[in-house]
Amino acid sequence: MVQMAREKVEQFRLLFLDEKKHLILDEVQSHGTTNHVSVYPREIAKRCLEIKAKGIIMVHNHPSGQINPSRSDIIMTQNIERALTVIDVKLIDHFIITRKAQTSFRQLGLLDTD
Repeated sequence: MVQMAREKVEQFRLLFLDEKKHLILDEVQSHGTTNHVSVYPREIAKRCLEIKAKGIIMVHNHPSGQINPSRSDIIMTQNIERALTVIDVKLIDHFIITRKAQTSFRQLGLLDTD
């Protein structure tokens, strides 16, 4: 939250985890505009394979302060979750960060349950 809350454009980060859910790498995947960031499931899956991640946590910010995920956020997350399932990588959660709060897709019931 500290690193992303005050960004003026959307930023999409990935936290890559090992089989014990320990952090392997924290990496900025892409930068966008004030209200959009492009993310590609294929590139995320490719990066997971490169560093042998077994799980990821996705994080992106909303400079607008809107804490709720947009419809496109939800669809993008579902597409990435399906792509990762094929390569046996678990999407642990997806967080949206604003200057004042954060929200979790898992807590909102927007991710598949185990």
